[in-house]
Amino acid sequence: DGIGWGATIRSGKLNEDGTGNNSVSNGVITDYLSIEFLNSRDYSSLALSVFSSIGWESLDTRSLDDKNEGLSAFLSITRSF
Repeated sequence: DGIGWGATIRSGKLNEDGTGNNSVSNGVITDYLSIEFLNSRDYSSLALSVFSSIGWESLDTRSLDDKNEGLSAFLSITRSF
């Protein structure tokens, strides 16, 4: 039918030793969790493909008692000529 569904779950510990410089967990230990639901649709008569996702992402910096979390979304529309 040209319709696809999927889900992705990601988890991990970033910067486990608490040192080092990086853009996500600069100098702190961070727990990462992401849940994403995906949908893709092909409209062959229009030469069009649509890919979308919606999810939740959490970055919990244990040593700073700081938690950043929120909704994430993505939409891609591709047309072939």
